[in-house]
Amino acid sequence: MVQINWTKQAKTDLREIADYISIDSVKYAQYQIMNIISATKKIEKICKIG
Repeated sequence: MVQINWTKQAKTDLREIADYISIDSVKYAQYQIMNIISATKKIEKICKIG
């Protein structure tokens, strides 16, 4: 069984990505972060199936 664990560094990186994108668009920053989180959940789900 696969479980993705977010390290402190990964969480910090995610926050920094959001901060950087939000300079131009808070909405788009939120959208991108949700896409990243969603993609990791999909990977986790696929690995459980396979």
